[in-house]
Amino acid sequence: MRTYSICLLLLFFAVGLVVADTQGNRSDSLNLANRSNNIDFNAERIISLSPAITELVFSAGAGGKLVGVSRFSNFPSEARLIPEIGDAYNLDLEKIIEISPELIIAWKQASIHKDLDRLNNLGFQILEIEIKSLDDIPNLIRLIGKLAETGERAELAASQYEKTLFQMKQNYDNRTLISVLQLIWLQPLITFGKDHLINEILDVCGGENVANFYPGSTFAIATENIVAANPEVIFDSTATMPEERDFFRKLSSISAVKNDYIYFISPDLIFRETVRALDAIQIACNYFDEVREKMYQ
Repeated sequence: MRTYSICLLLLFFAVGLVVADTQGNRSDSLNLANRSNNIDFNAERIISLSPAITELVFSAGAGGKLVGVSRFSNFPSEARLIPEIGDAYNLDLEKIIEISPELIIAWKQASIHKDLDRLNNLGFQILEIEIKSLDDIPNLIRLIGKLAETGERAELAASQYEKTLFQMKQNYDNRTLISVLQLIWLQPLITFGKDHLINEILDVCGGENVANFYPGSTFAIATENIVAANPEVIFDSTATMPEERDFFRKLSSISAVKNDYIYFISPDLIFRETVRALDAIQIACNYFDEVREKMYQ
């Protein structure tokens, strides 16, 4: 698949979209795979290949141009009415070809490279993106708005996001640090490593990921490592019912379990790189403040 790097520079939105052939030197931010070295503006028919991307397209004011979305695209509610074209592991290529989108937006790290290769060979424009920072979210909203020619609405959403995030950082600056374990799966125990956006989300509120020693995004953590880390708080974003969480009994020696500082945050908020990351931050900050008040009362 030929790839083209889209540089997010300060002049990006002033002078327009610049696309350069990287010949395999892929950017760490946004990437475009296409048969030509230009991407068309005013995309009227867009397909999103992840629930998070679907949300970002709506945030950019281009939700009405979505003609296909990946499975589990459930926000906003209008997304549920858009035809599904597969998921992160398997695309319905026949359906996508029939829909004939003008732009397909996918995660750079998606596990559907062969499907994307085929679509690219058929001439479809594919924008591959990767979000590594909370600051990438408004930049991507602006980019989508530029491609869909919904720039004004995109700029409004991006600016509001940036203002809210800045204010949150100001409000929670210099809070007492709290160690936290974020669980995303129970059998086996899966958590986030140092390369995941969760670390930045927790940092806003004065939280420190006890698993940030792992050089990756997600990994299976051993029970003894959790005991050794002794997190003061556990954020549980698993889909397991409370009565099925017997494994917490094995962790009765750690602070979070002894003090019952185990809180739920919706995976749709904390796992998706969207504007709703701000909601996840606020919820996490509220929980941390509750813990601090109890710890120091």
